[in-house]
Amino acid sequence: MAWGNFHNFVAYVGKLNPWCPARLVPTLSRMATVAEIVIGVALISGFYRRTVGLLSGLLALSFAAAMTAVLGVHAPVNYSVFVVAAASFVLAAIQD
Repeated sequence: MAWGNFHNFVAYVGKLNPWCPARLVPTLSRMATVAEIVIGVALISGFYRRTVGLLSGLLALSFAAAMTAVLGVHAPVNYSVFVVAAASFVLAAIQD
């Protein structure tokens, strides 16, 4: 984990969401973590692959947009967030 601990992650989420009230940042951090875990498990298990692929792409694209708006395009490129979003959308587009 690049942040080292959850406290540092919460601070990073606050940095990426400057418009979010400070008291809601911990809740937003937990929601993002839960969403990533649920989507990851669903992708691994193949549960609703197309729907989960679309949700994964939207989540990654929202992360990329926030990172680009606040930190510039260099940060999401370094973490390959655009690649993850594109791969998720490709997964969602594959016909069974």
